[in-house]
Amino acid sequence: MISIKHILSVLTRFDLLVAGHLGRLGESIARSPGQYIIISLLTSALFSTGLLHLDYESDPEYLFVPADARAHHERTVVESFFPTNLSRFSKGTESRQQMACEISVLPKHGKEILRKQVWKETYNLLEGIKHIQVEYDGDIYTWKNLCARFQGKCVENDFVQLYDILESVNLTYPLMEDTRYNQVYPMIAHVGGVHLEGNVLKNAHALKLTFIVDDSTKRKKIVGELWTQVVRMYVSSLKYKFIEAHAVTDRSIEMELSNAIETALDKIPLTIVLVLSFSVYNCLSSDWVRSKPLIGVLGLLLSVLSAATGFGFAMYLGVKWQAINVVGLSLVIGIGMDDTFVMLSAWWRSESHGCRDVVSRISITFSDAAVSITITSLTNIISFMAGAAIPGFPCVQIFCLYTGISLIFLYFWTLTIFGGFLTFAGHLEHSNRHCLFLIQVSSKTETEMKRLNWIYSVLLQGGISKKEPRNIRDNKEGKLMVFFRDSVAPFINNTWTKLAILLIFLSYLGLSIYGVLNLQEGLQRNKLVGDQSYTVPFFATEDMFFRDHPYRFQIVITDPLDYSNKTVQIMVKSLLHQFEDTKFIVSDPAYRQSWLHSFLDTVERNFLFFDVSTPGLFLENLKKFLQELKNTPLYDDVIFGEDGKTIIASRFCLQSDRIKDAKDEVEMLKTLRDIADSAPFNVTIYHTYFGFFDQFAQVKQTTFECVIVCCICMSVITLLFIPNKVCVIWVTFTILSVELGVIGFMPFLGISLDVISMIVLIMGIGFSVDFSAHISYHFLSSGMELPPKTRLAHCLHGLGPPILRGGCTTLLSVVGLLLHPSYVTRTFAKMIFLIIILGILHGLILLPVLLSLFGPGPAKKKEIQKVPNGNCSPQDITLSETFVYQATISPRSKSRNAQMKKKTHSLRRMVLKGNKLVTSDPS
Repeated sequence: MISIKHILSVLTRFDLLVAGHLGRLGESIARSPGQYIIISLLTSALFSTGLLHLDYESDPEYLFVPADARAHHERTVVESFFPTNLSRFSKGTESRQQMACEISVLPKHGKEILRKQVWKETYNLLEGIKHIQVEYDGDIYTWKNLCARFQGKCVENDFVQLYDILESVNLTYPLMEDTRYNQVYPMIAHVGGVHLEGNVLKNAHALKLTFIVDDSTKRKKIVGELWTQVVRMYVSSLKYKFIEAHAVTDRSIEMELSNAIETALDKIPLTIVLVLSFSVYNCLSSDWVRSKPLIGVLGLLLSVLSAATGFGFAMYLGVKWQAINVVGLSLVIGIGMDDTFVMLSAWWRSESHGCRDVVSRISITFSDAAVSITITSLTNIISFMAGAAIPGFPCVQIFCLYTGISLIFLYFWTLTIFGGFLTFAGHLEHSNRHCLFLIQVSSKTETEMKRLNWIYSVLLQGGISKKEPRNIRDNKEGKLMVFFRDSVAPFINNTWTKLAILLIFLSYLGLSIYGVLNLQEGLQRNKLVGDQSYTVPFFATEDMFFRDHPYRFQIVITDPLDYSNKTVQIMVKSLLHQFEDTKFIVSDPAYRQSWLHSFLDTVERNFLFFDVSTPGLFLENLKKFLQELKNTPLYDDVIFGEDGKTIIASRFCLQSDRIKDAKDEVEMLKTLRDIADSAPFNVTIYHTYFGFFDQFAQVKQTTFECVIVCCICMSVITLLFIPNKVCVIWVTFTILSVELGVIGFMPFLGISLDVISMIVLIMGIGFSVDFSAHISYHFLSSGMELPPKTRLAHCLHGLGPPILRGGCTTLLSVVGLLLHPSYVTRTFAKMIFLIIILGILHGLILLPVLLSLFGPGPAKKKEIQKVPNGNCSPQDITLSETFVYQATISPRSKSRNAQMKKKTHSLRRMVLKGNKLVTSDPS
């Protein structure tokens, strides 16, 4: 039986277990690379066909409103009692955003809108729109066929009829009565930037025209969408003398968001060129045999292949596609190239063990890079899966699912496809073949001995000399590796440098905390569209001139109350007055729509004609009263029971006061809901934008939950792979520090806490683990018998270059997004820049300082284990001084030279001996 002690020992060195298994996987791949490559490519081809089953979702309300938002329930309540009636439509009583076209009008000269020529040109624009025709299925439709109606008449913009008396009458606000046509115009909905004297309009800066379309049938919905788009294009195509007009439709945000993100695909070629150039450059050296430019290209292609496979697989699972998933491609490319550099770095280090057998080197490479790549892959994948699993925003869940699944495939394809092609590249290297031309070439020393020309020296030479394979001139270390070991490490190990780094870090923490305290929240609609979008001027006009009274709220009472009871009347009135007493609701009765106030006032003025002394008489006279008001919205605000003897639901409408920004909207939402919840009967307050306000209110809590869950998961994974509690503590500390810095620097970059930045914060946890895990693990595994300074030099020598190169590749992968004219893509790019830069600084500067000061100290030097001589020299292949493998010659091989010539001959299965720390001397 397996003892508990044995189980604990295995768990204690889980890193060795993974390294051993992946080392054997590497050996298997090196023996049969073609099989692994073909099977992996066929699997990718199969799952990539899922791209043909794309289910596109672009509705902003579905994507950006929390799935569990209270607004969903409030809408259900309103629709169950007061469904939108497009034959008796009243603005502010709709339960969903209606199909519409809205037009903002500004004066072309000056700021004053109350001028006759401005209103006259607006009137002409209005008349032109009314005559626009669209054809569908052989039928012609105009505004009269499509408009939402009230009492048989189109709900339209009749207020512009005042243009001919504009200079002879005083316009009143919020309502204007036109005795010529016996009409009352809701000026509050059409005139913005107002200045009043009492209720008289003295000045204003903007007008707004609204065309509400009847979309109650499928046919009307199709035709209505066509008509609103034609109107929008018509408005933008005209040249005006006195006005500036900008139009949007109800679908403008949805379409412009998709357009803004999808046009980011135009930057993908730039991304590919930058990443490819950087990768190829960093895979090149003056040694044309050891250089691996084609492997660098392979790393990029592998990332794209993984994204296509992951996206296709997600579509087979039925996950909807959204536009912002396009950004995930850049992330997968960055992460994929990071793994590429780690694998290549491990391959180059494997030669330092004196081994010239491809299978052995691939096995060594897999074991050396196994833990690092597995940690980074797991942390990235779990970060995204946590974001997908935690209930919240569908857009976050969809993005995290697509990207997380792609990273799963990226991990496996890095092992199988990349490992397979690295095997082929290894065979070419061991036969001294040029990395591009594939011809056998001479080494540097052989070139000098043969006195070949300078062209050969620059473009062809490389590899090792057959006579002197260990010649120092043919086995130079990489310059960047030497730089980190001989320059960066001594600099960081200096006492004064450490002190300066810690002081700078404390300043960084202070600045980050200041930024967190000044962080803005919420994703405003103007941030969902591109900088050059036609919607930008309209939204700017709305934010500047139509924030005084932007929202009309429905207050719905769903309990069957006895409204004839004086106590009930007082309670209902008190509730409405409680709403009006807040700073968010206008207390002026002129803005209030209350059937109860109107009826009781009428009863009080005409008490001789209205007897309401009993419940029956109250209801009888109320019905008569409402019948007289059938031409007003009040008629629709009372729902009687089937027997007509009870009121089962009633509705009131109140107008908001000035609401400046998202912070006000969140505070307003909480205040109004608290009042509704405190009422002695069931009360629901609702507006169609409440779902988006829920997004503003919940994004902080949801982000906090995701970050905490991810950090816990990261700590557990790190503890499994890095068997030292002190190192795990410092890795967790750096994760939190990077997250704090990213959040704290967001205000300085003009970024709010919203669903877009939330996605990057979740992703940032995985990225920040990447760098710190690499450094911590290799610091721990550099030899516990060595002093911290020496271990720090070893770990920077081995991991500094791939971390720096991987970080730079990720930065280059999002440069295109940074240049794209969209808040969404720029936010991704800025925050990824922030995460990578902070991650590199923490991983290569702060964490080494912390580990050298407070990390695990040196242990007693352990006995060096020796094994018989074999194919590799030495036979104890030490991987970061942690793993010990025993290699023996295959009995089929009669001589060392014969075995080295055979490409497929290799060492017997590499056997993991244990967790003893071993040092080896390559001499």
